[in-house]
Parts: sequence; structure tokens; C-alpha cells
Amino acid sequence: AAHQLGPGSMSTGVAAAPSIRGGITATHRKPGRRARGRPVRATARGDDDDDDGAVRVRVWEGGGDGLVRPADAEFIADVRARWDASGWDLQKRWELSNELWAHERSRAGLTDDWKFGWHAAKSYVGITYMWGDPGAERGEVFLSKYVMLDPRFDNVLGCLRHELAHALVGPDEDHGPAWVRAATALRTPKDWATDTTGSFYNRPTVVAGWSAHDVANAAGLAFRLPPELFEKNVWAGDGTRTVFTDQDGNVVM
Repeated sequence: AAHQLGPGSMSTGVAAAPSIRGGITATHRKPGRRARGRPVRATARGDDDDDDGAVRVRVWEGGGDGLVRPADAEFIADVRARWDASGWDLQKRWELSNELWAHERSRAGLTDDWKFGWHAAKSYVGITYMWGDPGAERGEVFLSKYVMLDPRFDNVLGCLRHELAHALVGPDEDHGPAWVRAATALRTPKDWATDTTGSFYNRPTVVAGWSAHDVANAAGLAFRLPPELFEKNVWAGDGTRTVFTDQDGNVVM
């Protein structure tokens, strides 16, 4: 299933051909992959707290081990401080977003088969793809570059935890009770522990900052995010997924 967070519908534009850089040398199509969930069964795990502070949640087959660990408060405080100091610097924000992803994915109990990427839409903020053959279920989370540019760290943290809650409970749950429990276990900020994010868009100063970025990007002056991690290059819109590998054959997306 492809879950998206935002007030509008998912963009349906034709994906651009991948522009490969940074040692990425090979792509190939994996036929039969669909960004559409098959029926899945939640594991028989409860929602109880463990002695180490971890919370058990019900997950689908691709949703990890069913344990949400506490966040590292010192790490979160450090990333928050660096976020606040980085202004509208997309390169620094991309690096910080990846650090945050690695921490949050790990504490959510998801394996590194789950990948992190970006998209360029304003009509939705985050999107999660869930797919895979039986026994090899997995997925990807893509965040908008505009939430990565956001002045408020809690917005990128909240959006990421919102999407990770979907990654845990699977493609059939939407924003139902299991998703709410997962979002709560992840300590998702309240503005993001819901199915709507209208207030995210009602900030004229921030929207003006997006426009300034768009002008710089059109002029070739903005930081160029990795094309192999761009949602529309990974998922072309016809149900097929492009797999990107490096020179050693390691899957990077």
C-alpha cells in the first residue's frame, strides 16, 4: 500500500529517468512488485510495556519485531540543536534527516531492508510504500524536501514517526486503533498523531521560504538531493520498482 500524508492527492506525473551519480552504477527492474498491499495478518503481540521501557505493538509481517524502544533523549536533543542551527540549508537538513531516520527506524524495530528517501511534492508531506513477497515484506518511507527545510524540528520528527507507525501496522490499517497505538508508542507529536496536517500549510513565512528554495533550485543553486533516492525514480507509477545498487552490488534503494 502507498500511504500518503497531506491535504491533497498523490502526484501522478511521469517519473523522470534516473540521473545516477555518487558511485551508483546499476539499475534494474523487478517485475511484479506493486505498491499495493496484499492481505496481511498482525502478529500475536500485545501492547504491553517491557521492563526496559520498550512498548509492544501489533505489527504486520513487514513491520519488524513488534517492540518500540525509547528514543535516545540525548541524541534527539543534539539533532534538534543542529537542526535549529542549520537554517534553510538543505544539505545539512538532508544529513540530519538521515541520522534521524537511522535512529527512529532502529528503535521502531525495523530492519535496514527498510529504506529512506525524499520527494518534491507539497501536496503531501510523507508517504510509505509497503510491498514484498511472502517472507520478504519491506518498504520505504519518503519525506518531502519541504518538511526537511522546515524551521521546526518537531515537524520532521512528527512526520517521520507518523510514517513509521504506518510501516509498523501495515497497509490495511490506515489511521485506525492499531496505528494510533503505534504512533503513541513512538511518541509522535500530537500535531502529527492524526490523519490531517492542515496547519502545516498555514504558515505564510514558511511557504515564502519554500518559494525562495524553488527559485534557487530552478537556477541550479540549490543542493541536489540524491536522484536514486527520489520517490518518482524508485516507483515509476506503474507498479514497478527500480532497484539502485552501488559498484559493489549493494542495494542503496
